[in-house]
Amino acid sequence: MNQKSSKSKYILSIAAAILTACAFLFLYFYIGVSQRDKTYEDSKWIAIQQSRNAAGEVESFFIKAIMTARSLTTQSIVYYKEKANRNKVVELLKKYTAQNPDFLALWTMWEPNFYDGNDSKFKNAPYYDREGHLSVTFFYHNDSLYSESTSPDDYQEFFYTIPKETKQELVLEPYKYQYQGYPYEFYETTVVEPIIIDSLFAGVFAIDLDIKKLQERFNKIKLYNNGYLALISANGEIVAHKDSNYIAKNLFKLINPSDTIPLFAFKNGIEYSYETHSEFTGEDVFRILYPIRIGKSNKRWFIMSEISKREATIRSVNMYYVSLGVLVLGLLLILYLIYNIFDRLEYEKNLIKAKEFAEQKERDLQKMYYELQASEEELRATNEELYSTSEALKENNTQLLKAKEEAEEANRLKTAFLHNLSHEVRTPLNAISGFAQVILKFNNIDEELKNFIHIIHSSSKQLVSIINDIITISSIETGQEKIISTNIHLNQLIEELKTVFDLQLKGKPIELKTLKALANGDDEILVDVNKLRQILNNLLSNAVKFTQQGTIEFGYALKDNNLEFFVKDTGIGIDKTKHSVIFERFTQADEQIHAIYGGTGLGLSICKGFVELLGGNIWVESELGKGSTFFFSLPYIPVISSAKQNQPTQPKNQNETMTILVAEDDINSFKLLRALLKDYNCQIIHADTGTKAVELCKQDGSINLVLMDIKMPEMDGVTATRLIKEINPKITVIAQTAYATLDDIEKNKDVFDAYITKPIDVENLKRILNQFLNNWSNGFEVF
Repeated sequence: MNQKSSKSKYILSIAAAILTACAFLFLYFYIGVSQRDKTYEDSKWIAIQQSRNAAGEVESFFIKAIMTARSLTTQSIVYYKEKANRNKVVELLKKYTAQNPDFLALWTMWEPNFYDGNDSKFKNAPYYDREGHLSVTFFYHNDSLYSESTSPDDYQEFFYTIPKETKQELVLEPYKYQYQGYPYEFYETTVVEPIIIDSLFAGVFAIDLDIKKLQERFNKIKLYNNGYLALISANGEIVAHKDSNYIAKNLFKLINPSDTIPLFAFKNGIEYSYETHSEFTGEDVFRILYPIRIGKSNKRWFIMSEISKREATIRSVNMYYVSLGVLVLGLLLILYLIYNIFDRLEYEKNLIKAKEFAEQKERDLQKMYYELQASEEELRATNEELYSTSEALKENNTQLLKAKEEAEEANRLKTAFLHNLSHEVRTPLNAISGFAQVILKFNNIDEELKNFIHIIHSSSKQLVSIINDIITISSIETGQEKIISTNIHLNQLIEELKTVFDLQLKGKPIELKTLKALANGDDEILVDVNKLRQILNNLLSNAVKFTQQGTIEFGYALKDNNLEFFVKDTGIGIDKTKHSVIFERFTQADEQIHAIYGGTGLGLSICKGFVELLGGNIWVESELGKGSTFFFSLPYIPVISSAKQNQPTQPKNQNETMTILVAEDDINSFKLLRALLKDYNCQIIHADTGTKAVELCKQDGSINLVLMDIKMPEMDGVTATRLIKEINPKITVIAQTAYATLDDIEKNKDVFDAYITKPIDVENLKRILNQFLNNWSNGFEVF
């Protein structure tokens, strides 16, 4: 029976190692391969969206001009039909020019004598040409309004003749123009709106647009650090570009002749994105061509954006190397674990062989005993052999005792290894988790990076939880878990847990209820509060995990001098055939639960182990699809009275300067503590050995607080703290360490004033520091 149980344990251990390896492989392929490709595609998508945004900027600029020209045309037709004075048209044009400083110029040209037949009366008059035509131009520059002197010859230019022939809107290709009477030349384009009255062409209203204004809008749109946007006209002329040397040059003459995609996109008026080598920056880039249509013109302009592939995909490259590192580390740990499993298996096989050998010897001895009864002569003949066999049995017993001691030593070494592994893993996790919490406070990080940091912090907490579960179940199995009973207020514990899980359920359609059988004055009991808290926490965490909506209820009742606790949910429920196995290690009710919800399968095993240590028992009532109720009972040991605990208050000494000594040999952990202590008015001193910490406390009497790492070079933190307390008994020393088990905390309770485990929880650190500030003169104790 014992042999079968041992074999089952090893099969489970090997299965756990294989599952862990699969998990690391999954992380590698999911993060390093799948997510890398997704990040790569996301970078291209961002570039496309930026191009579309830029197209919207350009289209809005042109649409505003077109709509303004149409508005001028509509109002002037009204004036014409009302036979209003032509000066009203001029004033209207002047008014629109003053109201739209983003436009370079607004002008109109009417067919000779069309408006009022009085062109001859306005010859050489202000605003009109020498023939008196209703041809007026106003342009805006440097916050000043100007008018241009026009000529009758302008009626022969294409910007007038083409709208006259087609009676349709016209958007001119970019050109350079100098207004008459003004010394500067402008790079501009023009939107022309024909005036049609009773199907007759009466003239045009037009708006000149300064390309410089478009360039200013483009400069405000950022594509990573080196990406840029360019505006290309219908014939390929570069209208706007971050490098002014390329403006007014033709795109198709600059790009590689083998790159036919831009010509194809321009010809068909379609959006196109592709990867290429840029002739403008000399880098491999994502290039996106996005068409825009201006007004009723059938010619499309294009927005071209280029983003460096190296810059856009740096996250996917980093993600790949991180996942590869995680995979290598995980596989090394799993190989080491498998090696130890098979080594111990071989060792136990030898023990079994030795036991079988001893049993066989005992059977042989019994056989000889019956034979000796039949013949005294044979008894005398075999006496010597019997003596020899007896000595062999003694030797075998000695070997068995030695083997037992070696097995116990192996268990002790396994537990020590797990504790040491916990310490070594928690130290780097302290920096990862702590700095993730610090970065989350920054205001200038984008949402995607903030989500990644949330994932890092959450995964760190999950890994610490897994390590704690493994160490706890190991301590329970090897009989090293101790009961430390204290007086507690049971109702206060229930309310604390409700507060914690109310935050986890925030925003979810789940109602959390409590049931307390004892009144607040009668609820003081003697119990190991840490184990009771962990049992309830594990059961509530499972209820939250497996409940999507409805209610979760927990609490206790007093039955037959026992406290019967319960956690009830409306979750997925458990098949009745699985009730007997869910409390076993690495076991869950359904094989699909791990894939969907995750978890190590140790939570309920730990609950069962703790409940039995506390003298109780645990069971479940559940049906598949109808929720679950977990019960456990504990002996009811009431306490008549106890002092009320003081509630922590806000710090009252934050304006006073204090001196804090950080004794930490890991430089990343020290940097994290220094960053977390920036919010306090304090001076920070660093010691990287226990010896230095003691010497600094001897030399500097102004030190108020010491944050002491237990595992320190030259002198450990416990010894250093004892010496510091001899120098200054009033100084407060807080342990901050990766030795995080309850046994470690209890063992050093009389040495330190408080205990902070790694990875450091920022809110817990602040709570302890605030309590220290409120008790500056008397010190405090937090365990």
